[in-house]
Amino acid sequence: MFASFGTPSILKSDNGAPFNEENFASYARKIGFTHRKITPLWPEANGEAERFVRSLNKFVHTCQSESLNWKHELPDFLRQYRATPHNSTKISPHEALTCRRMKTSLPEILGLHQGSKSAKNISENDYSAEEKQKAYSDDRRNAVQHKIQMGDKVLVRQPKLNKLMYTTLQPSSLYCH
Repeated sequence: MFASFGTPSILKSDNGAPFNEENFASYARKIGFTHRKITPLWPEANGEAERFVRSLNKFVHTCQSESLNWKHELPDFLRQYRATPHNSTKISPHEALTCRRMKTSLPEILGLHQGSKSAKNISENDYSAEEKQKAYSDDRRNAVQHKIQMGDKVLVRQPKLNKLMYTTLQPSSLYCH
């Protein structure tokens, strides 16, 4: 991927074992990207990837229920996924990456496609959609802006080492790393 499209400035991943090894950290330094890990046990932090995994799981279950070999059908699924316009950016992932439309066998509605959009326009659409999603999520969760400042005492949830352990809350002072 890096060889075809260049090195990203930031690579976001989960906290999986391959991403926590020193080999990966030294590779990131050598190639020149920052590795950012998502918050553990909070799938919303990596929503785009989680949504794709949900679509992929649905595809696999559909193949199994129709007695199809999902490994054989996977390239068609990925081609269709990459050609489908995204709700936020209003264009397909393929078009966002390559700045050209993907040729498919699907019929098109004349006049529906507005031509290639600029990266700035795509980013603006994506940002606008993210803001709407955040407002909706905050409203559903009754979220309020916190008034926590450096040095304030807060409760910190200690991670469970296994499912039989109780989660404990311990008071701690807030400080910056």
